[in-house]
Amino acid sequence: MKDYNEIIEQFEQYLDGELDATAQKKLEVAMKDDSNLAKALEEHKLLLAGIRYSARNNLKEKLVAFDEQLPPPMIPESASEGTGKLNWYYIAAAVLLLVVSGIAFYNYNFSAYDRIADNYYKPHEHVTSGTRGGNNSEPTQAIAELYDQEKYLEVINIASQMSESERSEEVLILQASALMAMKNYDQAISVFEHISKVSSIYKTESMWYLSLSYLYKNKVDAAVPLLNELAMQKSSSYSSKAEKLLEDLK
Repeated sequence: MKDYNEIIEQFEQYLDGELDATAQKKLEVAMKDDSNLAKALEEHKLLLAGIRYSARNNLKEKLVAFDEQLPPPMIPESASEGTGKLNWYYIAAAVLLLVVSGIAFYNYNFSAYDRIADNYYKPHEHVTSGTRGGNNSEPTQAIAELYDQEKYLEVINIASQMSESERSEEVLILQASALMAMKNYDQAISVFEHISKVSSIYKTESMWYLSLSYLYKNKVDAAVPLLNELAMQKSSSYSSKAEKLLEDLK
C-alpha cells in the first residue's frame, strides 16, 4: 500500500508540475517502459478532475440545503419596531447568495476558458528542419520523428536530457508542444516563454501556444497581453486568430 500511495503522490506532483527534474525523468522513463503506468497516470488525471468538480458541486448543494433550512424571516409588528433592526436571516441569505454565486461564476469561467482554448488549440505541425532554419542533427531528427508519431513522453524525455547547447530552437518547440499535448501546462509555459525570448523563427508561434496554455491554467490576465501583441502583427497568420480569441474572451 505504501508503494501505491507513493506512486499516487508522485502522479499528483507530476501533474501539478512540482516534481524535480530528476524525479520527473525517472517517472517519464518508467511510463515509457510500462504502458500500464502511463495509462494509470491518465486515469488518475481524469479522477482528480472529477473529484474537484464533484467537490465544488457538493459544496454548492450543501449551501443551498442550508438556505432551505433557514427559518422564515421575522416581520416586525410595526415600522418603528423594525427600523433599528436587521433580521439575521437577511444577512445569512445575502452571504449565502454571494458565496453560491461566486462558486457558480468560478465554475463557469474556469470551464469556459478551457472550452475556448479547446476551440483554438491545434497541435504544432512539425515542419522539416531545413525549411525553418533548424539543424539536421541526429537527436533533432529522432525527436522530430517521435513527435510526428505522437510519442510525446519520449520527446519530452530525450529533450530534457539534452544539454542547453544541443537543444536547438526546433527541439525546444517540439518539447514545449509535446508538454502541451500531454496537458503539462506549467512546464509547457516555461519552455514557450523561453522560446519567445530567444527564437526568431518560433517566436510568434510560441506566443500563440503560450497564450492558450495560460487560458488552460485559467490565467486570462497573462494571456490577453500576448493575444493583443499577436493581433497587431497583421502579417502573421496568428493575427486574425488572436483577434477572434480576444472577442471570445470578452
